[in-house]
Amino acid sequence: MRPDQNDDGKRRADNIVQEVEQRILDGRLPVGAILPSERILMEEFSASRTVVREAITALSNRGLLDCKPRFRPTIRKPGMETAFAITTPIVQQLLVERAGVENHQAHKVIFDAILSRDPDAAEAALKHHLASAWDLVKDTFEPASS
Repeated sequence: MRPDQNDDGKRRADNIVQEVEQRILDGRLPVGAILPSERILMEEFSASRTVVREAITALSNRGLLDCKPRFRPTIRKPGMETAFAITTPIVQQLLVERAGVENHQAHKVIFDAILSRDPDAAEAALKHHLASAWDLVKDTFEPASS
């Protein structure tokens, strides 16, 4: 096991990111609050300073922390610009790939149903998407008829 991994094989920084993100989402770390010091996070998560800094960078990249030199990071509410900054590279990659536009549209339908809090529509969209993916897998392994 590497020193930057937990017993379950997950990276320590990812575990810190997941836990801090959950605290932000459930309000235990409210918007505008200062993130606990690196030393406190190191002790709490039994992690090195490098691992804690990696987690802080990841949280900042997700738009959940505002980091300024010589100041402790503060919790921020990600806005639309953060959402666009995070999703734009993903959408660009989908559009470059073969069948990327269809893929993007299928995912958009699923996300729209989830965001509208309509579990039946989300389930139907996900089932349709999975059925399409399964058809592609079957086509890949079935011999073509001549």
